[in-house]
Amino acid sequence: PVVTVEAPRKRDALSLRKRFFVLKRDHFACVRCGASGVGVRLEVHHRFPFAKGGSDHLSNLETLCYKCNRGQRDSVV
Repeated sequence: PVVTVEAPRKRDALSLRKRFFVLKRDHFACVRCGASGVGVRLEVHHRFPFAKGGSDHLSNLETLCYKCNRGQRDSVV
């Protein structure tokens, strides 16, 4: 029998320009809980996980605080 194995997609780091655009678009605040300001760690999150076929398109990216992002690992929202 012939077995076909797909190679995993290569993941490139998001550019600083794209990260800044998403943060600015989302008003430098977590879109889930609203956290913002000094001392709040904000991250750019894939709404549909890259590992499950999601893209780096702006429509698939959102700003989350560290706490909200860690609670959303690899889940589709």
